[in-house]
Amino acid sequence: MATVRRLWIVPIVMGMTNKAITARRERGQYWDRAWSLTSGCTPISPGCAHCSAAAETHMRSRRCNPDGWLTTDTGVFNGIVRVNTESRTKPLFVRRPTVWVTLNDLFHEHVSDDQIKATFSVMDSCQQHTFFVLTKRSSRMRQWCNLRPVKDVVPPGRNLWLGVTCEDQRHADKRIPDLLGTPAAHRYLNIEPLLEPISLYLPAAVGIDLIIVGCEFGPKRRPCDPKWILSIVEQCKTAGVPCVVKQVSVDGRVSYDPSEWPCELRVRQWPETTA
Repeated sequence: MATVRRLWIVPIVMGMTNKAITARRERGQYWDRAWSLTSGCTPISPGCAHCSAAAETHMRSRRCNPDGWLTTDTGVFNGIVRVNTESRTKPLFVRRPTVWVTLNDLFHEHVSDDQIKATFSVMDSCQQHTFFVLTKRSSRMRQWCNLRPVKDVVPPGRNLWLGVTCEDQRHADKRIPDLLGTPAAHRYLNIEPLLEPISLYLPAAVGIDLIIVGCEFGPKRRPCDPKWILSIVEQCKTAGVPCVVKQVSVDGRVSYDPSEWPCELRVRQWPETTA
């Protein structure tokens, strides 16, 4: 399990101290650059209902953006996915250590095995960077990482974090076992939007290295009782798993400032291995 720095804010990338990076850390953002490997998606669970990526894509469509045909008239992703092959090699041209996060879902059914393999190859070639790959399609991630032919295996590097979204109990019960069954150097849970109380059964979840939790944000956000977040924090503390509270609902608004939260929610424990 990763060693923990018990501080509110810890820069993930050593030497990156400019104002923009500092501002993102203060908002609980764990990445420095977005890696847009795909455009479009298919809603598959309640966490997709108010997808910010879909809303942004739909807004751009009004400006004659080529991504406009990826959403419905109501601003929801319509299931069409475009693989952005031109973006895949971007990390190869960035020398400074950077934390990248994949946008949309790399393990979507419309992304081929070869395209996933090519992405893993890029990550393996950029050991100076850290990559966070988040998915709601945990079963395909588990199957792909375990069943690809030996000659095609790209070893899961120390710079790669694989994670799953767990917005409610049903999907936590399904996706966490898939994540634990996936070979990875680091595994994490993204519990946002937290839509109901969740029991994670963490003592049995050996191999979870980080948990990120927060309420939903946006104009159509659904309620999130701070007690639900506190429960996650306490489960992490009991199991010794690093926890980062990203945002909390305070007086009917979303707050990213820990000084506005109850003391017991002021938890941002970035693992050493992300530095």
